[in-house]
Amino acid sequence: GAGGGQSSSSPPNNMFYQPPQEDSNYWSSNSNGGLGDTTEQLIQSSEDLLRESQALCVDSELVGNSTLEQMTRQREQLQISMGNANDTRGMVMEARRIMTNMGRKALKNKLFLYFVIFILIVMNVMAFLHVLRQKFGGSSNNNNDNSGTNNGDDDGRFLRN
Repeated sequence: GAGGGQSSSSPPNNMFYQPPQEDSNYWSSNSNGGLGDTTEQLIQSSEDLLRESQALCVDSELVGNSTLEQMTRQREQLQISMGNANDTRGMVMEARRIMTNMGRKALKNKLFLYFVIFILIVMNVMAFLHVLRQKFGGSSNNNNDNSGTNNGDDDGRFLRN
């Protein structure tokens, strides 16, 4: 203004109100018009402060809206992730059940195979013993008494004397 009552030496990016600085010679040199100039400067300073406050409010609202949008997206991502985790958990439980059933079936098959192998071994031993008895004459059925009349249709019980 006219009397040099306010020096605008504050940086333009300062976001806080800076009161007008008083000049010590101002009151002594301007006794009549100094009060009006000071009032105008205060009004102008208040208007500047109001504009800065409104700009800060707009900036704060923009930041708040941006943060809210980002949090909404993150919430959706978390819900999707939670759904995927639940689906995965269900699949793991199903896979565990299937693997358990497969293990049980494999054990049953293995036991059945061992049983069949055991039966085959027992039958082989019995067949081997039968062949040995026939070859070395240790059987209770004496085939030498048949004198060759057994043609293989019966076991020789009816041909004994």
